[in-house]
Amino acid sequence: QLVPSDSWILINGSNATVNLTAEETFTISVSDNNTGAIRGGSISVTNTNPRVTGSAVAPGSITISQNA
Repeated sequence: QLVPSDSWILINGSNATVNLTAEETFTISVSDNNTGAIRGGSISVTNTNPRVTGSAVAPGSITISQNA
């Protein structure tokens, strides 16, 4: 599961939570930054399959910085 922290972060063209299958790919993009300042956000990456366990599937994060 991929969860963007901000509405300007897009996963597969959408700013909503995305649930992926094991074989599915995804793209990350961002909306134009018209704020006049650098902005930052993140995407939370979580395994939601209860059959997959262990430290190798610990939650993670993708950090994004966008210049103005």
